[in-house]
Amino acid sequence: MNDAGIKTRFFSQKEGMFFLIIFIFVFAYFFPLRTIVAFGDDIQVAKAVEDVPTILGRFFGAYQVPRFRPVEQVVMVAEHYMFGKNLMAFFVFAVFIQSLNAYLLSRILSFFIQWRVLVVALCLVFAGSKFCYYNMTQLYNGAALEGLSMTWFMLFVYNAVRFLYESSIKKHLYYACLFAVLAMFTHERYLVLAGSFAVTVWFIYGMARVGVKDKLIVSLLCLGAIFINFQIKHSVLKSNFMTGTAGFAIDLDPKQIWGFFYDGLCSVFEINTGINVGIDFEHLSFGSLIVMKMLVGIVFVLIVLFGYLLVRNWKKDTSQSKISLAILFFMVSLLVATLCAASITVRLEQRWLQAPFASLIIIVALLFGTAQRYIPRNLNLAYLGIAVLFLIVDSNYLYGGYRNYYMKKTENYTIFFKQLIDEKKVDSTSPELYIVLPHRDGYTEVTLDWGLDGGVFFNYYGLNTKKLVFVGANDTIPAGKNAVSCPHLMD
Repeated sequence: MNDAGIKTRFFSQKEGMFFLIIFIFVFAYFFPLRTIVAFGDDIQVAKAVEDVPTILGRFFGAYQVPRFRPVEQVVMVAEHYMFGKNLMAFFVFAVFIQSLNAYLLSRILSFFIQWRVLVVALCLVFAGSKFCYYNMTQLYNGAALEGLSMTWFMLFVYNAVRFLYESSIKKHLYYACLFAVLAMFTHERYLVLAGSFAVTVWFIYGMARVGVKDKLIVSLLCLGAIFINFQIKHSVLKSNFMTGTAGFAIDLDPKQIWGFFYDGLCSVFEINTGINVGIDFEHLSFGSLIVMKMLVGIVFVLIVLFGYLLVRNWKKDTSQSKISLAILFFMVSLLVATLCAASITVRLEQRWLQAPFASLIIIVALLFGTAQRYIPRNLNLAYLGIAVLFLIVDSNYLYGGYRNYYMKKTENYTIFFKQLIDEKKVDSTSPELYIVLPHRDGYTEVTLDWGLDGGVFFNYYGLNTKKLVFVGANDTIPAGKNAVSCPHLMD
C-alpha cells in the first residue's frame, strides 16, 4: 500500500492544483463536443420543473414519476434556479462534477501506486472517457444524474478500500454505507452497491475483523434503504420497481441480459460490440484499431500475470497480500454487479458503463502496485504506456464517432430550428408547425419529435408551443399554415 494515499490531505494546496489541472483538461477535452442548443430531455426537464406549482413539489420530484431519484431531483432543481437557461453554466457544472470524479479516482489509485505521473494518466483516462459523453452533453440532468451517481460511487469505493487498510477506524465502514445509499437514491441502478456491500461485508478479508454488531448494522442499513426505495415506488408512486430508461418496464430476459452483459464487458475493454452500445469499429482508423487490439491483449495478459502473482504470494504475507487480494475480490465483484445493473434494461447505453470502467481502472492500478512488490524491475514507463494507449483508443472512439450518436444527430436538427427562430422564420403565435421533409421516414420523425419535445422546444425559446405536423416534399400544406423545409441531417 502507498501510505500517501491515506496521509495526503484532500484540500491541500498541492491537491488543489492537481484538481485544477484535471478541470482544465476536462473543459478543453469536452468543449468542442458541448451542447449549444437545449433539446430532448433537457427541454422536458426544464418544462416539467416549471409546471410543478410548489417548490416542495419541484425538489421532491413530482415531475419524475415513476422514477424515484430524490438526490438527483434536488440537485437538478437547484441547477434550474441557479443557471436558468445559461447552457454554458450547466456545462461548467458538468465539468466540475466530472473533474471531481476523476480527482476522487486519483485518491483511490494512490492507495496502490506511488508514481504520481501514472496516477494522473489513469485518472485522465476516466476523465475523458467516451462513457462520460452523456454527462457532458445532457446539461440539465447529465451531471446531476450520471455524474453525481459516480461521485457517490467513488466515495463509496474510497471509504471501503480505506477501511480494508485501516479496519480499526470504523467510520469509513459507515461512510461507505452512506455513499452507497446516496448513490441508490440518485439513480436506482446503483442499488447494487448497497446490495453487494450488505453481503460482502460478511466475507471479505479485512472486514472479517469487524464485529458482528457493526456488520449487522451495515447490512440492515443497506437492505433497509433498498426496502424503503421499493416501498416508495410501489406503495406511494404506484410504479414498477423495474422501470428502465424512457419509463419502459423491464422484462427479465436471460438471453438479452447476457447479450448486454457481454457487449458491456467488451466495451469496458475498449472493444465495441452490439447495436446499442455506441460507436462501432468502423469509426476507428486502421491504425487506431491495431492500437486497440494491442491494448486489449496487453491488459488481459497483465491481469492474468499480476493476478497470479497476487494469489501465489498471499500466504507469504499475511497482511499486505491478503488485503490486496480482498480489494481485488471486492472490485471484481463491483465490476460484475454494476455491469449486471447496466445489462438488466431495455437497451444498453455507454453512460451506464462508467462504474464498470472505473472499477477496471482501479483493478489495473491494484495489479500494477502488486507487480511493483514482486517484480524487481521498474516498469513505470511501461505502465504509463498502457494508460496512454487507453486514452488514445478511447479518444479515437469518441472524436471519431460522436457525430453518429443519436443525441448529436438530434442536436443538429435543433440547431437548425434555433436558427429559424433567430431569423424569425417561425410564426411566434401559430399553434402548429408543418415540417416539410425531403422524404418521410419514421426514424427521422421520432428523432425530431424527441429533440423538439413535441413542440415544447419553441416555448423554451420564447414562442408558443407548437403541434408538429410532418409532411413530405410533395404533400399539400393547407393555406395560411406556418411551414418550414427541414433538410435531412441524419447521415
